[in-house]
Amino acid sequence: AVQRIVRKNIPVITVDSDLTGDRLCHVGHDAVKGACIAGRMMGLFLRGEGKVAVITNSMSTEVYHDQVNTRTTEFARFISENYPEIEIVRYVEGFEDRDITYRETAKLLQEEPDIKGIFIACGGVDAVGRAIREAGKAEETSVVSFEEYPEILDLIRARVVDCTIGGNLVEQGRTSFRLLIEYLVYGTMPERDPV
Repeated sequence: AVQRIVRKNIPVITVDSDLTGDRLCHVGHDAVKGACIAGRMMGLFLRGEGKVAVITNSMSTEVYHDQVNTRTTEFARFISENYPEIEIVRYVEGFEDRDITYRETAKLLQEEPDIKGIFIACGGVDAVGRAIREAGKAEETSVVSFEEYPEILDLIRARVVDCTIGGNLVEQGRTSFRLLIEYLVYGTMPERDPV
Protein backbone atom coordinates (compact mmCIF):
# COMPACT_ATOMS: atom_id res chain seq x y z
CA ALA A 1 0.00 0.00 0.00
CA VAL A 2 2.81 2.42 0.84
CA GLN A 3 4.57 1.67 -2.44
CA ARG A 4 1.35 2.46 -4.35
CA ILE A 5 1.15 5.79 -2.55
CA VAL A 6 4.82 6.56 -3.28
CA ARG A 7 4.31 5.72 -6.98
CA LYS A 8 1.63 8.45 -7.05
CA ASN A 9 4.32 10.92 -5.88
CA ILE A 10 2.80 11.28 -2.43
CA PRO A 11 5.58 11.62 0.15
CA VAL A 12 5.56 9.07 2.97
CA ILE A 13 7.26 9.40 6.33
CA THR A 14 7.08 6.42 8.68
CA VAL A 15 6.85 7.20 12.39
CA ASP A 16 7.95 4.93 15.26
CA SER A 17 7.71 1.74 13.17
CA ASP A 18 9.52 1.63 9.86
CA LEU A 19 8.64 -0.08 6.60
CA THR A 20 11.07 -1.21 3.97
CA GLY A 21 10.95 0.35 0.54
CA ASP A 22 10.74 3.84 -0.84
CA ARG A 23 9.72 6.50 1.63
CA LEU A 24 10.90 10.00 2.31
CA CYS A 25 12.34 9.04 5.70
CA HIS A 26 11.66 7.32 8.99
CA VAL A 27 11.32 9.13 12.32
CA GLY A 28 11.84 6.90 15.34
CA HIS A 29 14.24 5.91 18.06
CA ASP A 30 17.41 3.92 17.53
CA ALA A 31 16.43 0.33 18.36
CA VAL A 32 20.06 -0.79 18.73
CA LYS A 33 20.88 1.92 21.26
CA GLY A 34 17.60 1.30 23.08
CA ALA A 35 18.36 -2.40 23.38
CA CYS A 36 21.86 -1.68 24.67
CA ILE A 37 20.43 0.71 27.27
CA ALA A 38 17.93 -1.98 28.26
CA GLY A 39 20.76 -4.51 28.56
CA ARG A 40 22.83 -2.14 30.66
CA MET A 41 19.90 -1.45 32.98
CA MET A 42 19.16 -5.15 33.35
CA GLY A 43 22.82 -5.83 34.13
CA LEU A 44 22.79 -3.17 36.82
CA PHE A 45 19.50 -4.32 38.35
CA LEU A 46 20.68 -7.93 38.52
CA ARG A 47 24.20 -6.99 39.59
CA GLY A 48 25.56 -8.96 36.67
CA GLU A 49 24.02 -12.37 37.28
CA GLY A 50 20.75 -14.26 37.10
CA LYS A 51 18.17 -15.72 34.76
CA VAL A 52 16.29 -13.48 32.35
CA ALA A 53 13.38 -13.93 29.95
CA VAL A 54 12.63 -11.82 26.89
CA ILE A 55 9.03 -11.02 25.99
CA THR A 56 8.74 -10.51 22.24
CA ASN A 57 5.92 -10.58 19.72
CA SER A 58 6.71 -13.52 17.43
CA MET A 59 9.87 -15.26 16.38
CA SER A 60 8.47 -16.05 12.91
CA THR A 61 9.51 -13.73 10.13
CA GLU A 62 6.03 -13.06 8.77
CA VAL A 63 4.86 -11.52 12.05
CA TYR A 64 8.13 -10.42 13.62
CA HIS A 65 8.36 -6.64 13.67
CA ASP A 66 11.79 -5.40 12.59
CA GLN A 67 12.12 -2.97 15.51
CA VAL A 68 11.21 -5.68 18.02
CA ASN A 69 13.59 -8.08 16.26
CA THR A 70 16.40 -5.56 16.61
CA ARG A 71 15.61 -4.91 20.27
CA THR A 72 15.51 -8.66 20.97
CA THR A 73 18.73 -9.61 19.19
CA GLU A 74 20.72 -6.57 20.33
CA PHE A 75 19.64 -7.00 23.94
CA ALA A 76 20.80 -10.64 23.80
CA ARG A 77 24.08 -9.62 22.17
CA PHE A 78 24.71 -6.88 24.74
CA ILE A 79 23.96 -9.19 27.67
CA SER A 80 26.18 -11.94 26.25
CA GLU A 81 29.12 -9.60 25.67
CA ASN A 82 28.87 -7.56 28.87
CA TYR A 83 27.19 -9.77 31.45
CA PRO A 84 28.24 -13.40 30.88
CA GLU A 85 26.71 -14.43 34.21
CA ILE A 86 23.25 -13.36 33.04
CA GLU A 87 21.48 -16.16 31.19
CA ILE A 88 18.55 -15.61 28.86
CA VAL A 89 16.55 -18.75 29.62
CA ARG A 90 13.50 -18.15 27.45
CA TYR A 91 11.96 -16.05 24.72
CA VAL A 92 8.22 -15.66 25.27
CA GLU A 93 6.06 -14.93 22.24
CA GLY A 94 3.08 -12.72 23.02
CA PHE A 95 2.05 -11.95 19.43
CA GLU A 96 1.11 -8.40 20.57
CA ASP A 97 -1.95 -9.97 22.19
CA ARG A 98 -2.46 -9.08 25.86
CA ASP A 99 -4.26 -12.33 26.72
CA ILE A 100 -1.53 -14.49 25.18
CA THR A 101 1.19 -12.32 26.74
CA TYR A 102 -0.42 -12.62 30.17
CA ARG A 103 -0.93 -16.39 29.87
CA GLU A 104 2.60 -17.05 28.58
CA THR A 105 4.19 -14.81 31.23
CA ALA A 106 2.23 -16.54 34.00
CA LYS A 107 3.39 -19.89 32.60
CA LEU A 108 6.99 -18.62 32.46
CA LEU A 109 6.91 -17.50 36.10
CA GLN A 110 5.53 -20.88 37.17
CA GLU A 111 8.02 -22.92 35.13
CA GLU A 112 11.04 -20.71 35.90
CA PRO A 113 10.59 -19.80 39.59
CA ASP A 114 14.14 -18.42 39.85
CA ILE A 115 13.74 -15.91 37.01
CA LYS A 116 15.26 -12.58 38.10
CA GLY A 117 14.67 -10.34 35.10
CA ILE A 118 12.19 -9.79 32.29
CA PHE A 119 12.98 -7.67 29.25
CA ILE A 120 9.89 -6.64 27.27
CA ALA A 121 10.89 -5.85 23.69
CA CYS A 122 7.33 -5.23 22.47
CA GLY A 123 3.89 -4.27 23.76
CA GLY A 124 1.85 -5.97 26.44
CA VAL A 125 3.72 -4.51 29.40
CA ASP A 126 0.49 -4.26 31.39
CA ALA A 127 -0.21 -7.97 30.79
CA VAL A 128 3.29 -8.90 31.95
CA GLY A 129 2.84 -6.68 34.99
CA ARG A 130 -0.46 -8.37 35.84
CA ALA A 131 1.15 -11.82 35.67
CA ILE A 132 4.06 -10.69 37.85
CA ARG A 133 1.73 -9.19 40.45
CA GLU A 134 -0.50 -12.26 40.57
CA ALA A 135 2.54 -14.51 40.97
CA GLY A 136 3.77 -12.34 43.85
CA LYS A 137 7.09 -11.78 42.05
CA ALA A 138 7.18 -7.97 41.81
CA GLU A 139 9.88 -7.52 44.44
CA GLU A 140 12.17 -10.23 43.13
CA THR A 141 11.86 -9.65 39.38
CA SER A 142 13.49 -6.72 37.56
CA VAL A 143 11.50 -5.56 34.53
CA VAL A 144 12.76 -3.34 31.70
CA SER A 145 10.38 -2.18 28.96
CA PHE A 146 9.87 0.47 26.29
CA GLU A 147 7.58 3.52 26.00
CA GLU A 148 5.89 5.77 28.51
CA TYR A 149 2.24 4.80 28.23
CA PRO A 150 0.12 5.61 31.30
CA GLU A 151 -0.28 1.92 32.23
CA ILE A 152 3.51 1.48 32.15
CA LEU A 153 4.06 4.55 34.32
CA ASP A 154 1.48 3.14 36.77
CA LEU A 155 3.50 -0.10 36.91
CA ILE A 156 6.67 1.88 37.61
CA ARG A 157 4.94 3.72 40.45
CA ALA A 158 3.71 0.35 41.77
CA ARG A 159 7.30 -0.98 41.57
CA VAL A 160 6.41 -3.75 39.15
CA VAL A 161 8.38 -2.30 36.24
CA ASP A 162 11.85 -1.04 37.17
CA CYS A 163 12.43 1.19 34.16
CA THR A 164 11.10 1.97 30.74
CA ILE A 165 12.93 3.48 27.80
CA GLY A 166 10.81 6.24 26.31
CA GLY A 167 10.61 6.73 22.57
CA ASN A 168 9.46 10.35 22.90
CA LEU A 169 6.45 9.69 20.68
CA VAL A 170 5.25 13.31 20.85
CA GLU A 171 8.57 14.55 19.48
CA GLN A 172 8.52 11.87 16.80
CA GLY A 173 5.13 13.19 15.67
CA ARG A 174 6.31 16.81 15.67
CA THR A 175 9.49 15.97 13.79
CA SER A 176 7.67 13.99 11.11
CA PHE A 177 5.24 16.85 10.46
CA ARG A 178 8.06 19.41 10.38
CA LEU A 179 9.99 17.33 7.88
CA LEU A 180 6.91 16.81 5.72
CA ILE A 181 6.15 20.55 5.70
CA GLU A 182 9.77 21.40 4.90
CA TYR A 183 9.66 18.93 2.02
CA LEU A 184 6.31 20.09 0.63
CA VAL A 185 6.84 23.84 1.08
CA TYR A 186 10.59 24.25 0.57
CA GLY A 187 11.57 21.06 -1.25
CA THR A 188 14.02 20.20 1.54
CA MET A 189 14.92 16.52 1.66
CA PRO A 190 15.83 15.04 5.05
CA GLU A 191 19.58 14.32 5.07
CA ARG A 192 19.04 10.99 6.78
CA ASP A 193 16.47 9.26 8.94
CA PRO A 194 16.09 11.45 12.03
CA VAL A 195 16.11 9.39 15.20
